[in-house]
Parts: sequence; structure tokens; C-alpha cells
Amino acid sequence: MFRRIPCSANATAFVLLTIVAATSVAQERPDDPPPTTERIPNKPSPVESSVTPTDVLIDQIKNELRTSHRPLSVEEFARTHTNIATLIGDLRKVSPDDPHVAQFLPERWLSLKILAGLPSTNDRSTFDSMRELNAELDEVLKTTTDSRLRSDALFYQTIFKINRPIDGPAAVALAERFVSEWPKDNRSAEVLHIAVMKLHTAWYLRVAIIALFVVISAVVAMTACRPPSNTRKWLRLGILFGLLGIGLFILLHTTYPHFPGLRKFEAVALEAVLPLNRILEANILSFVGTYRFWLIIVAASTTALLLVAVRQRSEAAPFQRFSKMRQLILGFSLAGALCFSVDTYLISRQSTEVTRRIAQEYPNSLRGRLAQGETRKRERIGEPFELEFTDAISGQVVSMKNLRGKVVVVNFWATWCGPCVGEIPELKQLYAQYHDQGVEFIGVSHDPPENAGGLEKLKSFVDKEQIPWPQYYLGRDDRTLRTGSPQNDFSELWGIDGIPVIFLIDPSGNLYSTEARGQLDTLIPRLLKK
Repeated sequence: MFRRIPCSANATAFVLLTIVAATSVAQERPDDPPPTTERIPNKPSPVESSVTPTDVLIDQIKNELRTSHRPLSVEEFARTHTNIATLIGDLRKVSPDDPHVAQFLPERWLSLKILAGLPSTNDRSTFDSMRELNAELDEVLKTTTDSRLRSDALFYQTIFKINRPIDGPAAVALAERFVSEWPKDNRSAEVLHIAVMKLHTAWYLRVAIIALFVVISAVVAMTACRPPSNTRKWLRLGILFGLLGIGLFILLHTTYPHFPGLRKFEAVALEAVLPLNRILEANILSFVGTYRFWLIIVAASTTALLLVAVRQRSEAAPFQRFSKMRQLILGFSLAGALCFSVDTYLISRQSTEVTRRIAQEYPNSLRGRLAQGETRKRERIGEPFELEFTDAISGQVVSMKNLRGKVVVVNFWATWCGPCVGEIPELKQLYAQYHDQGVEFIGVSHDPPENAGGLEKLKSFVDKEQIPWPQYYLGRDDRTLRTGSPQNDFSELWGIDGIPVIFLIDPSGNLYSTEARGQLDTLIPRLLKK
């Protein structure tokens, strides 16, 4: 019995193995298709076979451009623009005749300009990066037959050159090159506007030089009119008090960092000195290289030498009080101050003329509309202020007609604007103080378009900071600066080019002030008393 059991088990196992083997052979018949997982690599689908390397690059570029429109961290920002510049460069090499190349190349140039301004991670200086970028722009200008691409290349080349340290009149000459070739392009207004900003910088630089020359002249005259003993005495006293003041300031700063008024004094001093320092550092060398500078220097030097010659031949007492060296310094300083004053006047006239030209010749451009808005701000003081919009937070309609009888504060701001965000606590305090007395606030948001996350960021910020007043969301796309096209929004209507800006509306609904920023604590009580 016990010997039959293993035999029966062996027979049963043999039968089962035979059945399994037969089934496997039947499943592997040649007319049956192989499994799907084995078929995909050997026979690509029709969709995949139509994809080319150019199409892949174009899709990647579009994805990176969409990413660049969103708020990014510093690392993501640098990585995204590096990818944009690299991918567009690859597309140009792979398919130079593809129409997307002309469309994307301006994006590459902007990304390269941005990367040149970021801290370098590959030991390449900003100068080297900009030199390569300008070389590429020169190559496109020499080789392209596409008129639109040529205008883009000339526009960005002009913008990049004007944004470097350059004297104001030279910036206008560069702008005129683009305007003369593309007079009907709205971007001409943008180029001229940047040149006007350079003229303003040149004006401030010359005023600083004039002030320096006047101070030098005054010191020389004072030291010449006093006896030598008194001169040395006053100089010693001045140096002594100066050193004592510096020592006292350092002592207070290190020992009593929260001394009343010390931080405020520092802030005021830095606010006054740093802009001038930046102007001098960025533009003094470019100004020294101009013919106007050397013309003034030659004129001032000639005048100083003539005064010395007159002194030697004259026996008048006023001339004899000055030594030859003092005579040279005084004559050079006074003549230089006079010549720079004339140059400053000419620059002011040129700035006014170019601004007028922007408004008249490019009325339908972004800068033309902003120039018209600046005029509107000046002319509409005391006239009815019209505004109606849907609150981006609550969805309710807000209208100035319904706010008649109240003082209204209109704040032009954005969540990306540091000074704007810094003023929010003060505005909330004023709102809490005066709201029950008949004061309303309205925010006009310059945050990016909705597809770039601007609306979501605005709502999140308002909720986080508990801002109680309505928000007029414009969804401003600052990238339209590249085309020079107007945005046709509320801020442009009033010439708002930089923020923060605060308007104040009186209880009658009339525009009371377009420069109320920093003065609300004084102006609001004044209007409430009327």
C-alpha cells in the first residue's frame, strides 16, 4: 500500500506538467500577436514618428517662457533664463531658417542681459557677457534679411547701450539712430524715454559739479581775504570740530545704537548721499570722455590763465590779495561753474524737447500715453475724479459716485513693490483712525496678469495682511514695454509710471492731490474739516 502512494503521486504530477506544457505551446503560436510591452519599442506610433528635434526644442522653449512669467526664487530665476538662452541658441543652430528663431531670439537676448547682471557662477564677468551679446546682435544686424528681426536687434542693442553708463546727450544720439531707421515703431518712444532719463542724470551730475566749483571758489576767496594767522586758526578749528563730530558719531553708533534720532539721521544721510554717489560712480567716467567736458575744461583753464596774466599787469588791491595759485584755482572754478551752468541749461532744454516729441509723435504708444497722463494729472486738479471697478477680493462694484461725501485715498501699489508693502501698516493705521469719520481707501494693484499668478498673489497678500479696503486689479503686463504698445488701463490714463503713488479725493468727488504720499496724516484732517 505504502509503495503505491508515491507511484500514484508521480503519475499525477507528470500528467499536470504535460497539460501546462501543452497550454504554453498553444499560447506561443506564430499567428498570435506578441505582448504589447514587447511591441512598442519595435514599432513607434505615427505621432512619435512625426516629432522632430526642432519641435521638441520649440516646446521646451515655450514651457520655459511660461515658467519665466511666474514669480520665481533667485535660483529658479537664474536657471530658467539660462535654459531659455541655451535652448534658443540650440534652435538657431539646428534650424536657422525656422520662423520661430526670429520670434524667440529677442527672448534669448533679454535672458542673456539678465544673466549678465546676476552674480556670475562660471567666472565670467559682466563685461565679457555683454561683449558676446553685442557681438551676436551685430552679427544679426549684418546677416538677417528679416526686417522685423533687424528692428528687434537694433532696438535691444540700442537699449543695452543706453542703459550702460553714458552721458545724456550721447544717449539721445544713440536713440536717434533707432528712431531715424524705424520712425513709426512705438518702441522709438521707449528708446527716447530712456534717453530722457539719462539727460536727467546728466543734469544732476552737472549740478553737483557746479556746487563743488562754487564751494571751492568760496573757500579760496575766504582764505585770501583773511590774514594768514586767522586762516590757519579757522582751518585748525574746522578740522578739530570735524574730528570731534566723527568721533562722537562713532561713539554713539557703537555704544548707544538706539540713541534717539540716530537711526533717522543715518537714513536721511544715506538717502541724500547714496543716489548722488551712484550717479557719480556710474556716469563720471562716461562724462569725462565727452567732448563737452573737455571743451569746458579748456575754456575754464584759459580763463584762469588770463586772470593770472591780468593780475601780473595790474596793481589793483583786489588782484594783489590773491597769490598766483589762488588766482588759478579761483579763475578755473568760477569759469568752470559758469560753463557747466550753460551746459546744464542746454540739457534741460533738450530734455523738455524730447519729452514733448514723445507726446506729439507717438501719442498711441505706451510712453506717449504716459506723457499725456502726466499732463492730465496737472490739469485735472480740482475736477471730478471718475472711477468704477469690480473689487478683486469681494466681487462687488465700487464707484466714486457711491463714495460722494467721503474723503477717498487711492493707493497705486503692487505686492512685488518693496516700498508699497512697507507702507501698508501705516495706511492700515490711518484707515482705522479715520474710517469712521468718513474716509475710504482704494487700492489700484499693479500686480502681474492672472496667468502669471498675479491675482492669486494679490488675494493671498490681502488676506494675510488683513487689508480691509477694495482692490482694483489691473493685471499689468510689464512685458508690453518691449513692444511699446499702450496698456490702456487706469494707471496709464493718469501717467503712473512708478509706484507707490497716492491720490487724494475730496468729499465733493474732486481730485485734491496727486502727490499725497507721505502727507496723508496732514491732508486727511484738513479735508475732514471742510
